[in-house]
Amino acid sequence: MNAERRCFTACHAISAPCGFTPDGLPAGLQLVGRPQDDSGVLQLAHAFAKARGPHKAPGSA
Repeated sequence: MNAERRCFTACHAISAPCGFTPDGLPAGLQLVGRPQDDSGVLQLAHAFAKARGPHKAPGSA
């Protein structure tokens, strides 16, 4: 529902993986930028991914 509302405002958005729930399900973080600022959203997602580092699913080696 939130993603649909963001589309109507011309704000670019991206979902970045941010870990796992206690049940092992993947969780994501939605990043929303200013209208017409797609490069800013991509830069933010890239910086978040670099700061977060690699992640593995619970129970994986």
